[in-house]
Amino acid sequence: YQNRLQQMANILFGLMVIGATISDWDLLMSQITDIGILVLLMAFLLLGLSLLFSNLFRLDPAERKTLAIEVSLQNGAMGIALASLLSQSDKLSVFALPWAIYGVLMNFVVLPFVFYHAYQRRQQSAQQKLHQR
Repeated sequence: YQNRLQQMANILFGLMVIGATISDWDLLMSQITDIGILVLLMAFLLLGLSLLFSNLFRLDPAERKTLAIEVSLQNGAMGIALASLLSQSDKLSVFALPWAIYGVLMNFVVLPFVFYHAYQRRQQSAQQKLHQR
């Protein structure tokens, strides 16, 4: 039951980022050169900090990966939602623009992380099967 709710929440957050991005694509592209590098650095920093703190708190590997992904991906949608509420506009406000850029660029940061860990898990599973024979 909780997994379904979490999946629905993730889908809604994703749709919100996609909708905000599409609705103001021209504005987004005009500003990405100005703030894109800073936002990309913030994305790497948040991913790294989430991994660092999860290690400091001695979370297990699955919890570390989950925390890193959740911290990384949901910040974009949350920033857009908060900025939209504050500006009370149906368009991307000046406050939401960096978060929209973050929402787009963060995927390029976190997806390789996800694919790497999925690949690593498949490799470990294959090795375990070989050792069982």
